[in-house]
Amino acid sequence: MLLEGGNHGDEYEGPIALGELIRTLRSEDINGRLIIVPAINTPAVDAGHRTSPVDGKNMNRVFPGDHAGTITEQIAAFVNDELISRSDALLSLHSGGSSLEIIPSTIIQPSDNADQFERCKLAASRFGAPVCVVMDTLASLFPADVRSTGVSIAYNLAVTLFGGFSSLIATWLINFTGSPLAPVWYVAFAACLAVAGSFMLPALRDKEISPIN
Repeated sequence: MLLEGGNHGDEYEGPIALGELIRTLRSEDINGRLIIVPAINTPAVDAGHRTSPVDGKNMNRVFPGDHAGTITEQIAAFVNDELISRSDALLSLHSGGSSLEIIPSTIIQPSDNADQFERCKLAASRFGAPVCVVMDTLASLFPADVRSTGVSIAYNLAVTLFGGFSSLIATWLINFTGSPLAPVWYVAFAACLAVAGSFMLPALRDKEISPIN
C-alpha cells in the first residue's frame, strides 16, 4: 500500500499525519509492503505552495508524468511507474490548503471492475470520513500517452476563461448591460457548463452507484 501526502505543498495535514504515523508505527503491525511518502512533492512542500516553485506546475494535474519533462513531471512519472506499480492500493491525503475550505471526506473513482469498486468503497468506509464522493477525473478521458498534455491544456484553458478573465468579463457585462447584476449570468453559464460536463463523463453515464453503508 502507498500512503502519500504533500502533493500540494500548502496542504500540511497530510505530511504531518504521515510523519506521526512513521514515528509511531511498529514493524510487527505491518503485514505486506507499506510505502509512506509524507512529502511527495518536496519542492512545493518546502515552499509551502500549492504548485512547485521550480516549474510552476500542479503535480496533481500532470500524471502519469514524463521522465524527460520538468521536475514536477519527473516526480509524477516516478510515483506512477515505480511506487504505484508496487502497490495494491493508494491513499493520497489532501486538505483545503491555503485557498480552500473542505469538509472531511474521501474521494474514490468509479471503475468498470465491480470487485475493485467494491473494495474502494469498503476502504472509504473504513477511513471513517462522514462523506464519500464518487468522482471520475478529467485525466481518465484522455489516452495515457497524451494524458499530461490533455489535462494541462483543458485545466489551463478553464482557469484562463473562468478565472483569469472573470474580472474583465464581469466589468464588460456591467458596462454593456448597465446592470450590476449582469455577472450573475456569467456565473450561471459557467455553472451550467460544469453540470453539463459532469453528465458527459463516460464512466458515470447511465450507471447506478449505490451508497456506502
